[in-house]
Amino acid sequence: MPFWNRLRKAESGAVAPLTAVLLTVILGFAGLGVEVGLWQLERRTLQGAADAAASSGARALLSGQDVGGQARAVAGSFGYQNGVDGVTIAVNVPPTSGSKAGVSQAVEVIIHKSTKPLLASLFIEGPVDIAGRAVASVQSSGGEFCVLALEVTAESTELNGTAQLIMPDCGLAVNSANAKALRMTGTSRIDASSVSIVGGYSTTGSAVINTTEAEGPETGMAPLADPYADLEVPEFSGCDYNSFKITGSGTATISPGVYCNGLTITGSRTITMQGGTYIIDRGAFDISGTTIINGAGPVTIVLTSSTGSNIATFNLSGSGPLTIQAPTSGALAGVAVFQDRAASSSGSNDITGSTSQAITGALYFPRQSVRWTGTSGATTGGCTQLIARTIKFVGTSDFGNNCVGKGTRDIGTSTAALFE
Repeated sequence: MPFWNRLRKAESGAVAPLTAVLLTVILGFAGLGVEVGLWQLERRTLQGAADAAASSGARALLSGQDVGGQARAVAGSFGYQNGVDGVTIAVNVPPTSGSKAGVSQAVEVIIHKSTKPLLASLFIEGPVDIAGRAVASVQSSGGEFCVLALEVTAESTELNGTAQLIMPDCGLAVNSANAKALRMTGTSRIDASSVSIVGGYSTTGSAVINTTEAEGPETGMAPLADPYADLEVPEFSGCDYNSFKITGSGTATISPGVYCNGLTITGSRTITMQGGTYIIDRGAFDISGTTIINGAGPVTIVLTSSTGSNIATFNLSGSGPLTIQAPTSGALAGVAVFQDRAASSSGSNDITGSTSQAITGALYFPRQSVRWTGTSGATTGGCTQLIARTIKFVGTSDFGNNCVGKGTRDIGTSTAALFE
């Protein structure tokens, strides 16, 4: 055999084993690539499960449900169950890390899955940890508000003369789309965290609006939902009192019940209101003079009518203080004054004179106007909400938003938003 033929045969015999080794290595790396790709796919699925679980957990937090149980149930719908197939799920309220660490209204979900490598075991010792983490938080759209005007088309909020609306830790929301939904004249002034208006506003004279959390009033905003839209007048029948009236001086105690044709207190009385629900069936809840009223327990005043007409109104005047606190639980939680939404839109309610108030809770007049005048004011640092169809301020009025544990509902829609 010639030399060159023998050399070619020797070379072909050496290439075959080398090719086999190289093919094995190539196939091994291809298999490893497939395995790593499967890990990446698993991680994306696991991250989606963490995102969904955190968002659902935040919604559960918003509604007072079991946060951990809800988050784990959602993760389970993705095929990840705590303690099964190497999966561990941690639900932390508040989160332990990240931008929302320590925030009580946020939920952190961390999912780990331990996976045993196959071909990758040639290069990696021990199991592979695949993890996903997500954080969702309860957020309020539009900010925190103490005063809401529900009218949607007409001018709905006025400040005239020397009126001052002082709300250092909350805002004013105006749902009207009118070009002058908020109108201010004279030397009137608003000092608030924010002012949200669906339509526009008008100022004349030296009227001014100061906001601390936004650069001036925000127009073109979405209307805010009525937080008490599902509130219903309690069932009642008969009359415990008829045309009830207290005059003169001295002290007296009144009890909850049905007051047909109004409840009137005048003079210089000091009145104790026993805790409970006061149903004013037609007429008015009318307080005047220098009368001092103190609630001895949680109080809700319901303005309604057993006949469907002549819905009771609210008239608070004079120089005596009204100190009541709404219940913190039950169907009327957080509501100090509630006017039946069957009331005529042409009616009005007056909080006038130099009356000072310490009303903890919501004053809710969804169908009628409120005239808030004189030196009336809610206690700064307290918890007072005013919701009415239209509102007129004259004088100095202040509102506080220290409402944690007071039973009130947030003005504005709270939602669960994914952050991390």
